[in-house]
Amino acid sequence: MGDRARRLGLTFDVNTDVSAFGLLPLALLYGVQLLDRSKNPALHTLRGTPAHANLTARTSTSAQAGTPAPETAAPAPDLIALQAESYFDLDRLYRRVPGYENHTWQTLDQLRAAGAGTGRLEVSAWGAATMQSEFSFLTGVDNALLGLDRINPYQRAAYSGVETVAIRLKAAGYRTLCVHPAKKEFFRRASVIPKLGFDDFIGIEAFENAEKFGPYVSDSALGAQIEAIISSHKASSDQPLFLFAITIESHGPWDAGRLSDWLDENALAAADPTGDRSFALYRQHMENVLALFDR
Repeated sequence: MGDRARRLGLTFDVNTDVSAFGLLPLALLYGVQLLDRSKNPALHTLRGTPAHANLTARTSTSAQAGTPAPETAAPAPDLIALQAESYFDLDRLYRRVPGYENHTWQTLDQLRAAGAGTGRLEVSAWGAATMQSEFSFLTGVDNALLGLDRINPYQRAAYSGVETVAIRLKAAGYRTLCVHPAKKEFFRRASVIPKLGFDDFIGIEAFENAEKFGPYVSDSALGAQIEAIISSHKASSDQPLFLFAITIESHGPWDAGRLSDWLDENALAAADPTGDRSFALYRQHMENVLALFDR
């Protein structure tokens, strides 16, 4: 089916294919492609690869009076991964604005000064459709290799038995948790997240009375939930924890009035190098997500 799609000229890049075929014909072509049940070889690239082979507790040795000590297992570290909604380095835009060529995003710079490693990262999925980034991060599979499944890997690819970082960590003794302050039914996450190796999936039901910043649960409230989860887990278990959190506060669109109940949007826009209200609102959300990383 993949060869047939290529002969038809399908790229599975939605913008490219809509331009070539039109929206309705493309929907029909994609529908036919979805009927194909053959295995996608890209979904098995993670199995047995050395890149994830060291996701186990490490051992250490010591010596006393010239006699080797027996090896002891070092405690496995807790791991927290935050996928920040719509994030990118603001300075990449600001430095294109006349007069701001040397602009420094102070919040990010402070994280660097505190020891955070930062820099440009080539990613295989970006833009809309958060599940593309989630799937690519967890599996190590390049989104571009998924064919039609690149559009929504949670439709079919997640059910293929592909290995993930969470599955490897779980096998190494970790408790694996996914947290996302949204309805579990979005993108079929309620059934997909467990298949990707997570013991528990915590959704919007845990944020019933949580504060918002704009239309969505705030990053600050997400941080509080993460801390509560860790505290509760540590009170009853020595098991290492892998927690994967997906933020939502900065989800677009960033229309006028979005933050008017929280701040002066006109003043925010006037202070932004772009002078653009929507981008100024977006920047405020980026400040908040970096505060979450700092926390």
